[in-house]
Amino acid sequence: LAAVGRHGGALEYASDALRADADVVLAAVARYWGALEYASSGMRSDRLFMLDAVRKNPDAFEFTSLELRDDKQVALAAVGSVGDMLRLVSSRLRDDDQVVWAAVRQCGDAMEFASDRLKHDRGLLLVAIRQFGDAMEFAAPELKRDPTFCLEAVQLNDEALEFVDAALLNDPEFEMKLARVINHDERGFGVVGGVAT
Repeated sequence: LAAVGRHGGALEYASDALRADADVVLAAVARYWGALEYASSGMRSDRLFMLDAVRKNPDAFEFTSLELRDDKQVALAAVGSVGDMLRLVSSRLRDDDQVVWAAVRQCGDAMEFASDRLKHDRGLLLVAIRQFGDAMEFAAPELKRDPTFCLEAVQLNDEALEFVDAALLNDPEFEMKLARVINHDERGFGVVGGVAT
């Protein structure tokens, strides 16, 4: 137990009995999530064990069984700490408001893995864009053409401008409104002829 507590990868060299001992494996996972690779085969399918493992080290979600990737409580434990883990949850949970909101609050670029339905959720997208402007890339196409939404997004994070629909950028009325909301800071960021500079 002391060895895996210091270096989780030491579980690879442990006896079969130690690889099947939940306390030993959890101590290893706390140090190194990849130690789960060396745990006894049934542990990755054991809901309570994996819930503990993911709470100790959210990256342990990488080793959860397909069945547990569809378990909302296990998924929330993972995405609430490492939003990018949304990429590993079941398609059903990628469409679950609570799971996706938890992921996006933690990591805006998790929006990439949200369901198509949630890529239409203005509020969710704006939370993502505030943190990570490039999350605008994952917005539903009609939102990228929506002047009101696009102005809000750019006001939150000017990096979102890159993903605004080109036709909208060429609209003189939108361009004037956009010029009012863009932050003209020391970088000299602005819009000229519909192109970000």
